[in-house]
Amino acid sequence: MKKFILVTFFLICVALVFISCGDSEKKSATTEETAEVKKNVGGDDKGVIVAKDILNTFDRVVGEVAKLVKDKPNATELKPKIEALYQKYAEEMKTLNARYLDLKDEDIVLFGSANGYLGENRGKHVFKKDTTLDVFLYHYNLTDGGKEIYDFLKNGLINLLEIAVKR
Repeated sequence: MKKFILVTFFLICVALVFISCGDSEKKSATTEETAEVKKNVGGDDKGVIVAKDILNTFDRVVGEVAKLVKDKPNATELKPKIEALYQKYAEEMKTLNARYLDLKDEDIVLFGSANGYLGENRGKHVFKKDTTLDVFLYHYNLTDGGKEIYDFLKNGLINLLEIAVKR
């Protein structure tokens, strides 16, 4: 009985050695490919670059909106300017969305790195938007006819971001 258990244990160990050593070539090749991709783009892979482009575009639109509302113009004057700005950036976000979705077809690892970067950093950019536009949100919420401007400042900018990351 002891011999049977010892032989069985030995065969299991041998099988585990073969199983664990068999995938080492695949793992090292994948690791080398990932390192090569990162080396070619200066430390960030293509997925992270696309995610940074999305968030940088979002920051740019927030900056332009902040310039438009800086002097707290009348809501009727501001509405066409904001609508034009939204249309301009909606097109840019659609282009970024195409690049984002192409990552999934190109390499799922790159798509995952884009999602990881967005997951880690999107909240920071949205919080920055909220702190930048907080005073203007309050102003247009209490102004007659400012409800549409308030809605854009609160949700419209987030909708632009959603265009870029829509699946």
